[in-house]
Amino acid sequence: MKLEQLYQDYNELSSEEKLYFISQYRQRRSEDLRKEVVGKKGKKSNTVELTTAEKLLLKTLGITQKDLKALKAMQESLPEPEESEEDVAVLFDESNILLEDN
Repeated sequence: MKLEQLYQDYNELSSEEKLYFISQYRQRRSEDLRKEVVGKKGKKSNTVELTTAEKLLLKTLGITQKDLKALKAMQESLPEPEESEEDVAVLFDESNILLEDN
Protein backbone atom coordinates (compact mmCIF):
# COMPACT_ATOMS: atom_id res chain seq x y z
CA MET A 1 0.00 0.00 0.00
CA LYS A 2 1.36 3.40 -0.94
CA LEU A 3 1.25 6.50 1.21
CA GLU A 4 -1.06 8.14 -1.33
CA GLN A 5 -3.63 5.43 -0.70
CA LEU A 6 -3.68 5.90 3.08
CA TYR A 7 -5.43 9.27 2.94
CA GLN A 8 -7.97 10.74 0.62
CA ASP A 9 -6.86 13.57 -1.63
CA TYR A 10 -7.82 16.77 0.16
CA ASN A 11 -8.56 18.57 -3.11
CA GLU A 12 -11.15 15.96 -4.05
CA LEU A 13 -13.07 16.23 -0.75
CA SER A 14 -16.37 18.06 -0.54
CA SER A 15 -16.59 21.18 1.63
CA GLU A 16 -18.28 19.21 4.46
CA GLU A 17 -15.57 16.55 4.35
CA LYS A 18 -12.89 19.26 4.37
CA LEU A 19 -14.44 20.85 7.47
CA TYR A 20 -14.62 17.45 9.16
CA PHE A 21 -11.00 16.69 8.20
CA ILE A 22 -9.79 20.03 9.56
CA SER A 23 -11.77 19.69 12.80
CA GLN A 24 -10.37 16.18 13.36
CA TYR A 25 -6.85 17.44 12.70
CA ARG A 26 -7.28 20.37 15.12
CA GLN A 27 -8.66 18.08 17.81
CA ARG A 28 -5.81 15.58 17.41
CA ARG A 29 -3.25 18.40 17.37
CA SER A 30 -4.64 20.01 20.55
CA GLU A 31 -4.53 16.63 22.33
CA ASP A 32 -0.94 16.14 21.24
CA LEU A 33 0.00 19.59 22.53
CA ARG A 34 -1.58 18.88 25.93
CA LYS A 35 0.49 15.73 26.38
CA GLU A 36 3.76 16.08 28.20
CA VAL A 37 6.77 15.66 25.98
CA VAL A 38 9.12 12.99 27.25
CA GLY A 39 12.65 13.58 26.13
CA LYS A 40 15.59 11.27 26.22
CA LYS A 41 17.83 11.66 29.21
CA GLY A 42 21.52 11.88 28.59
CA LYS A 43 23.81 9.27 30.02
CA LYS A 44 25.68 10.14 33.16
CA SER A 45 29.39 10.02 32.80
CA ASN A 46 31.21 7.42 34.83
CA THR A 47 33.92 9.86 35.81
CA VAL A 48 33.71 12.05 38.86
CA GLU A 49 34.43 15.76 38.48
CA LEU A 50 37.53 16.45 40.55
CA THR A 51 39.33 19.62 41.52
CA THR A 52 43.00 20.02 40.74
CA ALA A 53 43.88 19.38 44.39
CA GLU A 54 41.90 16.13 44.36
CA LYS A 55 43.56 15.08 41.10
CA LEU A 56 46.98 15.75 42.59
CA LEU A 57 46.07 13.72 45.69
CA LEU A 58 44.89 10.80 43.54
CA LYS A 59 48.10 10.94 41.54
CA THR A 60 50.18 11.02 44.72
CA LEU A 61 48.34 8.03 46.16
CA GLY A 62 48.40 6.18 42.84
CA ILE A 63 44.62 5.83 42.72
CA THR A 64 42.56 6.15 39.56
CA GLN A 65 39.08 7.63 39.32
CA LYS A 66 37.77 4.12 38.75
CA ASP A 67 39.32 3.01 42.05
CA LEU A 68 37.84 6.05 43.81
CA LYS A 69 34.39 5.24 42.45
CA ALA A 70 34.73 1.62 43.63
CA LEU A 71 35.80 2.78 47.09
CA LYS A 72 32.83 5.14 47.35
CA ALA A 73 30.45 2.37 46.27
CA MET A 74 31.96 0.04 48.85
CA GLN A 75 31.67 2.71 51.54
CA GLU A 76 27.99 3.30 50.72
CA SER A 77 27.23 -0.42 50.86
CA LEU A 78 28.74 -0.87 54.33
CA PRO A 79 26.39 -0.29 57.27
CA GLU A 80 27.19 2.53 59.67
CA PRO A 81 28.88 1.21 62.82
CA GLU A 82 26.69 1.76 65.84
CA GLU A 83 28.24 2.80 69.12
CA SER A 84 26.63 1.30 72.16
CA GLU A 85 26.54 2.99 75.54
CA GLU A 86 29.03 0.42 76.82
CA ASP A 87 31.58 1.43 74.17
CA VAL A 88 31.24 5.07 75.15
CA ALA A 89 31.46 4.21 78.86
CA VAL A 90 34.73 2.33 78.29
CA LEU A 91 36.23 5.40 76.64
CA PHE A 92 35.46 7.61 79.62
CA ASP A 93 36.15 5.03 82.32
CA GLU A 94 38.83 6.32 84.69
CA SER A 95 40.11 2.82 85.37
CA ASN A 96 40.83 2.40 81.68
CA ILE A 97 44.37 1.15 81.08
CA LEU A 98 44.88 3.53 78.18
CA LEU A 99 44.45 6.56 80.42
CA GLU A 100 47.01 5.48 83.04
CA ASP A 101 50.33 7.28 83.11
CA ASN A 102 53.35 5.05 82.69
